[in-house]
Amino acid sequence: LANELPIPPPTTAPSPALSINDFPPRPTKASESISFHLHGYHGPPSGFADNIFRPFPPSSSGNVILPFMAFEHNGSSSSKNNLYPITHMYHHTHLHTTSTAHTLESFDSPQSSVVVEDGLGSALVVDLTSLNVAQGSTRSITGMWKMQNYNPPLPPLSLVEGAESSSSADGDSLYPLLKSTRFLANSKVDPTLTTSKNRIKMVNAGAGDTLVIKVEGDHLVVGRDGVLFPGAARSNPHGNKYVLEAGSRIDMFIFSPNVTIHSDCGEDLDLAWLGKKTDLNCWNGGTYATSGSGYSIFSVITSMTTSELSKSKKLVSSFDLSTYTNPSYYHPSQSLLSAEPVEKHDFVYYTSPDKFPSPPSMIPSSLYGFNGHPYDGQPSSSTVCLSKVYEWKVVNPTSVGHPFHMHTNHFQVVDYECDVGGGCDASPSYSIGDWRDTIMPPSPGSVTIRFKPLDWTGDSFAHCHIFGHEDRGMAVKVRIEDC
Repeated sequence: LANELPIPPPTTAPSPALSINDFPPRPTKASESISFHLHGYHGPPSGFADNIFRPFPPSSSGNVILPFMAFEHNGSSSSKNNLYPITHMYHHTHLHTTSTAHTLESFDSPQSSVVVEDGLGSALVVDLTSLNVAQGSTRSITGMWKMQNYNPPLPPLSLVEGAESSSSADGDSLYPLLKSTRFLANSKVDPTLTTSKNRIKMVNAGAGDTLVIKVEGDHLVVGRDGVLFPGAARSNPHGNKYVLEAGSRIDMFIFSPNVTIHSDCGEDLDLAWLGKKTDLNCWNGGTYATSGSGYSIFSVITSMTTSELSKSKKLVSSFDLSTYTNPSYYHPSQSLLSAEPVEKHDFVYYTSPDKFPSPPSMIPSSLYGFNGHPYDGQPSSSTVCLSKVYEWKVVNPTSVGHPFHMHTNHFQVVDYECDVGGGCDASPSYSIGDWRDTIMPPSPGSVTIRFKPLDWTGDSFAHCHIFGHEDRGMAVKVRIEDC
């Protein structure tokens, strides 16, 4: 499921590119176009690359060419660097109004990780996928019957009391609204994965659920969203529990011969960071759990000896992770914490008071947006320029969790605020100074981020990474220019 792309020095080989030739045509029964997105990719957002505005109509095919280049920036000049800044990405379909339905049909639409190796070595890559359509207390699952053929099959899923069925877009049989689904690991139900490594990279590639994971076994997290932490690996204020917003990634080393990853309901975490309890994937044995551990997602067995694991722990614990970070991008020397932004903007999540017809396979729902109106296909009022620093305050005035994702460029966390009595405890997901591309603002509350586009121009995108919300308008087009 992962394409490992070691980056050669530019003096010995040209910068590599991931080329997807003859992008698979949609089945003739599919009525909507799709587009392609490499989540976390630092590259062109236009042309044949990471262009989510380039549609593939039903029954058509095409090529996607994604160059992997990084640059050293020195004043007004720049040159290629052999260190690509992001090490873990994943690709999925992404066309406004159809993202949800086609991501759920991941058996027909390609969806998997892409990994660029760094100096810390290769990793076992685990794609965590779910098939949720609607965020909240009910989910409409298309294609769920396909999963019953997996070995072992999924346990029975509980129907929501009084829920009605919803029709899929292509006229197939009606599918029930289900109370919740579970996450799969590399398309398997609770697999045991064997590896000769002791590094794991995980991505929450689900359609919208926030996932709290509990790691059973000795481990250390070294990075998030494809970027190593600025400095040394850090201890987690929440012990062995971590929040994976939809679209976010986590990079860890394990030091036990076997480790199990569970879902968790996060009852001992500050729920201001997580939204309503129904925003969490706490499915357990066919019912929706409200406390404790949910279910085992996967286990890992490494062939490394106890002595080798002990040696690895000593080494990893002493690493200066910035040694392995591209100095041009996310190295501590490039921190934006003390930078002066040229512009500051507030982006306030918006939910319409009325229900509207929804994209295919989804229940009627509100429209969503930023600053009082849904996405209309036009660029935001402010163009961003290369080599300038911008500050956005992403505000969530509701109690519903909305993970925020930015294409093309990562951003740095500079502040956060909780609109709850007594303030916030330490975030279960991020710290000030972290570089991320997907983040959960407190619910209600805000997170303040800064970013500095350096290389690529074109129309980029920022949105809520609950695909159902993005499809209904919680998105903004970001135009990047060399101005």
